[in-house]
Amino acid sequence: KAKGILGTIHATDIFFSLPEEDIKIPISRTQFENLCNEELEQIKKVIVEFKEKSAEYLKEEKIAEIEITGGGARVPCVQKMIEQCFGMNLSWKLDSALDLARGVAIAGASRTPGFCIKVPCESQNKLEEIA
Repeated sequence: KAKGILGTIHATDIFFSLPEEDIKIPISRTQFENLCNEELEQIKKVIVEFKEKSAEYLKEEKIAEIEITGGGARVPCVQKMIEQCFGMNLSWKLDSALDLARGVAIAGASRTPGFCIKVPCESQNKLEEIA
C-alpha cells in the first residue's frame, strides 16, 4: 500500500495492527527506495537487457511512445529508469487490464502460423504490421 501512496506523495505512514498495540511507522519515498534498492537494481537490469536484446528488431527511432502499466510503473524511480534508458517521456493513456488482454491476443496470434497482425499505431494514425 505504501508503494502506491509514495508514488504520488513524498511521505506516508505504515500502520500495523498487533494484538497488544497498533504501530505507526513513518516512511519517505527515499527510505522506501533505499529499502528496495536490490529489487530496483534487478528492475534496471531487466530494462537494459530488454533494450539490448530487442535492438536488432526494435529500432529506437521507430518507438513512438512508451506506455507503462501496473503497480511497479507507479514508482517514480522506476519511471525515471525507463525514461533514462530510452531517452523519452512515458505515457499512461491506456487501461492496464485492456493492455494485458490485447498483449496476450497479439502474442498468441503472432505465434500462430498464417496470421499477419496489424495493430493501430496511434501516434501516426496508421496500421503497423507485426511479423
